[in-house]
Amino acid sequence: MKKMSLVLVLLLLSGGACFAADVTAGSPQLQKCLKHIEEMPDIAAAEAQAWIKKNGGSEAHLCRAFAQSARGMHEDAAREFWALASSYDKTDAGRAVMMHNLAGKEFLAA
Repeated sequence: MKKMSLVLVLLLLSGGACFAADVTAGSPQLQKCLKHIEEMPDIAAAEAQAWIKKNGGSEAHLCRAFAQSARGMHEDAAREFWALASSYDKTDAGRAVMMHNLAGKEFLAA
């Protein structure tokens, strides 16, 4: 399978440019992680795991979810997106819907 740019993948998975713009506006650490996902998903997954252990918050979990997806670990990615969606349900309905959408797509891929 030919590699698509990460932005295109984000657009396809999220169903719109809003999420891709939001992700690309993230912290420098998230940007670094997302770049590694495109080039070296195994390294990105390890970095995301280390970031999570340092209390990296939702951005670290988002990075891990995309890394899991890129590595073909769709069930794990789905669970990660689902957990993110649950964390946003009461605070950011739009983001929660996007995370639920990504979780559903990963479950289907699994």
